[in-house]
Amino acid sequence: MAPPGPTHPSSPLRPSAVRRCCCVWLASTNDSRPPKGRSAPRSRPSVANSSPSWPAPAEAAVSVVTTPAVLLRSFNYSETSRILRFYTRDHGVVGVMAKGTRSRSARGGTGLETFASGSLTIHFRAGRDLQTLRDFAPARDRRGLATDVLRFAGASVVAELVLEHGVQEAGPEIFDRLEAALDALAEVPRPALPCRLLQEAWGLVALLGYRPEVERCVQCGADPGADLARFDFGAGGIRCGHCAAGATGPRLGPVARQQIRGFTARIAPGHLERPRAHLRLLSDFVTYHVSGGKPLQSFRFLGSMLRGTAEASDEQGEDAAATAEEPTDEPGGRP
Repeated sequence: MAPPGPTHPSSPLRPSAVRRCCCVWLASTNDSRPPKGRSAPRSRPSVANSSPSWPAPAEAAVSVVTTPAVLLRSFNYSETSRILRFYTRDHGVVGVMAKGTRSRSARGGTGLETFASGSLTIHFRAGRDLQTLRDFAPARDRRGLATDVLRFAGASVVAELVLEHGVQEAGPEIFDRLEAALDALAEVPRPALPCRLLQEAWGLVALLGYRPEVERCVQCGADPGADLARFDFGAGGIRCGHCAAGATGPRLGPVARQQIRGFTARIAPGHLERPRAHLRLLSDFVTYHVSGGKPLQSFRFLGSMLRGTAEASDEQGEDAAATAEEPTDEPGGRP
């Protein structure tokens, strides 16, 4: 639109009048005030001044996972649910929330027996401490472990050892060894149970990467031969007589060292006179190297079971005699 000019060519405006007229016209064209009776429209925020809107981080996707598993621990969480701890072939240790299983168990059982193995299906989300149970189809229930308190105590040692190691990654070799250990403890004759437990537990300890050095001195590398050696828990092996100054670990003779070598290779010794002494050595070693200084509760439970046997009563006198400074060929007293 052109600014208003003179109304008649015969009456021109002065320059100053023209400037005043143009200013009035420009002000009227730029006036943004709404007409009377209407409200002013809401102003939109400037794109240049608004902060960027970032999308919310997406949660990890939930997938359905099926894997071979062994149920190692179960405890109640609420009136209807339980928390289960499995060792799986594909994901290692997995914690699972089993909703409603307590109520279903009261109505006739769910198959969630401790030490049972089978196919576990869960709703899996990476980063979760507890996954959600979808189904567990047991293939072996191993109820024989639950009917014998000594067998149950031995199986609990193996289970707690694996749980304390607590690796959340695929471990097919550990899984197979765990299954074989539980099967063996369920089937071995009862008098041979402590020896078989030592064999299976030391084998797992070695497989987890904590094999003790019982052939050569951890300091000088010498073979003690027929001499006694001191076990150094901090160093993870034996010290010969020349390097054992100040060491307070148990004394081990050549037969005891050979038996421990056999246990780590899952070879049973021909005869084992002091299983409780060997079990104490194993317990102390696991406490130092696997469970971070915390004794496993299952070892205490097993020890209380063994103390009630006639064999344990006979060994009390042998252990006391072995604490003297006289040479001994077996771990004794405080192995």
